Parts: sequence; C-alpha cells; structure tokens
Amino acid sequence: MRLMPILTAIALLLVVSSADARLSAFKSPTGNITCVISTRDGGFAQCELRSKPYGGGLMVPSRGRVSRYDVASYDDIAAERLVLRYGESRSLGRFTCTSRSSGMTCRNRVTHHGFTISREAQTVF
Repeated sequence: MRLMPILTAIALLLVVSSADARLSAFKSPTGNITCVISTRDGGFAQCELRSKPYGGGLMVPSRGRVSRYDVASYDDIAAERLVLRYGESRSLGRFTCTSRSSGMTCRNRVTHHGFTISREAQTVF
C-alpha cells in the first residue's frame, strides 16, 4: 500500500501552509502593554493596554489606517509572550514594534501608518 507517501505529502503541505503565516507575541517589561505581529491574512500589528481601567487596543493593518478596539481583561496567550526590553524592536513582515519606557510604537514600514500606546496616551500616525 502506498498510503505513507501520500500522508507524508499531506503533512508537508500543512507544515508549509502554517509556516507561511507567522506570529510574534510580546509584552512590555511591565506587562502593561501586550502586542502581536502577524503575517496571516495580509498581516497586522496590534497592542493592548492591560492596566485598569482597560484602555483598549490599537491595530495597524497591512493596508489602511490604524483602528481602535476594546480589550477584554483576559490575555489568552500571556505565558507565550516574550518580554521586549526597552530599546529593543521586533519585526515581522512589513511591521516593526519598538519598546520604550514611554510606550510601545508599532508601524507598517510600507504605508508608514502606525501608533504609540502607553498608559498616558495613545497616538496614531
């Protein structure tokens, strides 16, 4: 029976498909800001305030301007987030996020849209 080569080919296709979409989840050193950069469905970068009262989140897509959204208090991937130390950046696809003591800045390097999010202010550009 030649089932094994077929199963191997199917498994390889699944791995390649999931490898095309990448995800990077990280947080500020205080844990007050949590972020995700993804290349799935064109890609996006988003960050959320985790301090009370929950300040909401900002998201920059692969095309278009930044949008705001409400945030739940629960972080479903808290344990999987790496700490992005102040002064460090994380890039994936067309997005870069930089952690600073003054807040987290994420930008789309192609459209030049982005945001800075902190406890004190949320700025969109």
